[in-house]
Amino acid sequence: MHPQQKAAWFVLIVFAVTVVLYLVTVPAMSLFLGKPWTSMATPAMGIFGLCGLWGFARFFYSPSKNREPVMDERDQLLAARAWRTGMATFWLVFVFGCVGSWGFMRYVRGLDRISVPVELFPGMTLAGFIIATITQAIAVLHYYGWRGRNASGQ
Repeated sequence: MHPQQKAAWFVLIVFAVTVVLYLVTVPAMSLFLGKPWTSMATPAMGIFGLCGLWGFARFFYSPSKNREPVMDERDQLLAARAWRTGMATFWLVFVFGCVGSWGFMRYVRGLDRISVPVELFPGMTLAGFIIATITQAIAVLHYYGWRGRNASGQ
């Protein structure tokens, strides 16, 4: 399995574990603190800090003992393609979030003077980064194949 595939699977596994922990944390906090789930959803989002473990994915790119290069030109092109896919997704989500929050305030709430809360934007940026990273990992797995063989089909 290519190092990019290993790193992509690591990213997806960390994200899946984080989502499961979030889904367990919200009812647990609600039960122990005696508050409704809706009031515990925001504080429980701190569990997404576990996505910081994605930084350890770089250790999959360590050179092997026989000193072969970890990535060749084709691997670098596939990595760049996956990165562009992730960034395109980030900007789509971020712009949709900005315009969507404005549209919600304008047309659903019916406000003439609109002020979108500033506290909304860091959360949208974090959500966009998570979505971009997940998209990049899925793109890497798509480009290499999902079954563990490398780009040359071996």
